[in-house]
Amino acid sequence: MSQLHLLMTHRAAGTIAALTALIALAAVDSAHAEVGVNVFGISRHLKNPLDEELREFNPGLGLNWTFSQAGRGSLEGNVGIYQDSYGHANYHLSLGGRVRVAGPFDLGLQLINASSASFNDGEPVLTPYPFLAARLPGATLNVAYIPEIRSINAMPSLATYVTVFPWPRPEGDDARQAAPAGAGSALEFEITRLADIEGYDSAGFLWRHMFDESNGLRLGVRIDGRISTTDYDDWSTGPDGEYTASMLAQYLNRRAARGRWRPYWATGLETRFSAGDGREAVREAWRTDLGVEYRLVEGVALAVEYGLELAYAWREGYAYENFAGPAGRSLTFAGTGARLVLLASRGEADAAGTAEASQPLSGPVVLLGPNLETYPLFVGAAVAWHWRPSPTRGWRVALQPEINASHADQRRDQRYTFEVRGERLFRRPGASGTAAYWGLGPVARFNYTEYHYVDEEEQTGVDINRSGAFGLTALVGAEFPVTKGLYVLAEYSTDLTWFTFNNSNYVIHGWGIAANHARLGLASAF
Repeated sequence: MSQLHLLMTHRAAGTIAALTALIALAAVDSAHAEVGVNVFGISRHLKNPLDEELREFNPGLGLNWTFSQAGRGSLEGNVGIYQDSYGHANYHLSLGGRVRVAGPFDLGLQLINASSASFNDGEPVLTPYPFLAARLPGATLNVAYIPEIRSINAMPSLATYVTVFPWPRPEGDDARQAAPAGAGSALEFEITRLADIEGYDSAGFLWRHMFDESNGLRLGVRIDGRISTTDYDDWSTGPDGEYTASMLAQYLNRRAARGRWRPYWATGLETRFSAGDGREAVREAWRTDLGVEYRLVEGVALAVEYGLELAYAWREGYAYENFAGPAGRSLTFAGTGARLVLLASRGEADAAGTAEASQPLSGPVVLLGPNLETYPLFVGAAVAWHWRPSPTRGWRVALQPEINASHADQRRDQRYTFEVRGERLFRRPGASGTAAYWGLGPVARFNYTEYHYVDEEEQTGVDINRSGAFGLTALVGAEFPVTKGLYVLAEYSTDLTWFTFNNSNYVIHGWGIAANHARLGLASAF
């Protein structure tokens, strides 16, 4: 696998500890999780601007662990070591997931935290990469693409590795009967304006997987960024890249329940990286959270938690015309602030919930984001219609218009946005009528903006911008019954789109990935 050639330096003493902890947890009970061995091999550098001698045979070994599966999707992690393109050992930890798209083929995305003497003075780096996988009997062939982004990676490449499964996952009723009491998975939604894995003032969700009644893992991945090219009348620049990426891996321990209350604690590594315009910033923290859950009904709970963290932050300086941005390093020990969490556990449906869920249903849906505003109209809200012909499958079409007008002194701005999503939903019924679901589908977004202004010579003018985006959206969510035919929803989505932006002076176009706000909603079914 190629070295990523990321231009940043920072310290992360907790990374090796996190790798060790994840390996130890993976070895606890391989009978109830799909555990594989990664064998690293061939890489192909598509570009070598530094004209250096690079190794394209990169032997190594690692561990792949599938934490949970639902329908065609799965959540997984990797740890391991391989010989990188300069002949040095590369130690890495990654989190991500994959979706079965057709036949034996999967599409996936991983967020990797890696350390090698080949780059950044041997200190860790964090970056996302997409991959294509082909499932074979007893093994999976993976091909990962490391893209070129000018401020991040100068050498785009393809990397191949094989995952061998010597301990296959049990199937059928025997596997469910063998699982310890309390084992299972859950979604945690942060339902106030709270940091999503320290992800820049966005509410989001985490995935919780319990091995038994008391011990589990808490995992989170968030990616937001773009690769773009700017076209002027007589020249172009690019590709330019900017993104933010976050990763959280925590060991979770729940204490014995006291009625409806249950205390817990979690500890682990949290990493955030941002890059763009030739500068980077990193934040590595060892975070410990203390909290308590209150069970509302079976499978649904509210939790409040507070955390402490030891964090190292690094920021690269930069210069733009006559302005210089500061570089800096800091080590802090502080509280993370209180967080409110909505918890949706997956379980076996009861008889009443199964009977209702088996009926074909359809109805309207209203979704509200944390950026909801009553004026201007529609900001932060979406309306949708969903169809559910079976308990486990459904469709939804969502519209999100936005009308925004503002006045400041002699300036007047108007913005009109229209977004449409078509989502294929896959549903997992749970206890007491609750359900977890995820979906995939197309998304299209159009924006028209007018800026009316008065210049220094008291002349009026208008600047018009037009933009559009087309691509795919992926979402994960949970559904909670209120009364018969009425449900509360909590969900989180990510978009991968090709976008274009036009004004009178230039055109920007490229690819972007956007992690959206968590949304709360109300759905009716009849």
